[in-house]
Amino acid sequence: MARREKQPVHHVQMTDGKRAIIQGLLQEYDSKRVIMGRQPRIKIPRPGSAS
Repeated sequence: MARREKQPVHHVQMTDGKRAIIQGLLQEYDSKRVIMGRQPRIKIPRPGSAS
């Protein structure tokens, strides 16, 4: 079997605008994760189980 020639990897240059967008998304994700972590978990009974 012949091997394919490796293609060069396309690297995207990180500009300040792209960096700011990514940082904003990560901060939003972290804040939502913290809020969701503080909410009490509700146990939902399964149908047919005696509780």
